[in-house]
Amino acid sequence: MAEGGASPPSVIAAASGLARRYGAVEALSGVTIEIGAGVTGLVGVNGAGKSTLLNIAAGALAPTSGTFAMAGEGAVALMPQRFDPHPRMRLDDFLHYCCWLRALPRRTWVEQVGAVLERVDLSDRSTAKLGQLSGGMLRRANLAQALLGDPRLLLLDEPTEGLDPEQRAGVRKLIKRIGEEAAVVVSSHDMDDLGLIADRVLMLERGAIRFDGTVAEMTEIGERSPLAADGISVLEAAFLQLRQDVAA
Repeated sequence: MAEGGASPPSVIAAASGLARRYGAVEALSGVTIEIGAGVTGLVGVNGAGKSTLLNIAAGALAPTSGTFAMAGEGAVALMPQRFDPHPRMRLDDFLHYCCWLRALPRRTWVEQVGAVLERVDLSDRSTAKLGQLSGGMLRRANLAQALLGDPRLLLLDEPTEGLDPEQRAGVRKLIKRIGEEAAVVVSSHDMDDLGLIADRVLMLERGAIRFDGTVAEMTEIGERSPLAADGISVLEAAFLQLRQDVAA
């Protein structure tokens, strides 16, 4: 399905004519999309505009032009790709600090922190200092802070990067479950990882949406592509074919 596909049901957030420039570089160009409940995969090469789009959606970055807005009430949370918390801070203290930053009712902090730590399987490390956690544990701590407050729109930038196979499976299962009630946008370079959880795939290329469709539709492109070969999955072939079509 080309850009401008059918609107998702129960629209939670929408971008209209979204653009962002960094000097002479146009990171986003006229992005117009609607995001509904479920898991939306966001793919593209480095520099395609994925992180820029996520940061604008989270309110951490202002667009040069255009708008991004929630449809109704609800919180937005971002799990950034880069996560550099203070190494001497305890994990539970860090999450309580995040509760304060988001103005969550203080009486709910202990319950909320306990719940997100359980969801990311870090309950047994709650009092560990962040500098003592492994890379995979830090990724899950990053996800835990994004889950605080049960956001209506959850933005995840490379959530399974650095995780072992068992942890990846657990995070995928959690993302899929969250997508049953909220809107989840997952940026990833792992096409096959997204294929297991995404209801919809958006492909950014040179700052614009070049594909908006289902995993099944993307699979069909990959199956027809002459780029499919040993060592390349169907979804990877689809991604390469779409890039080639844009360049043509």
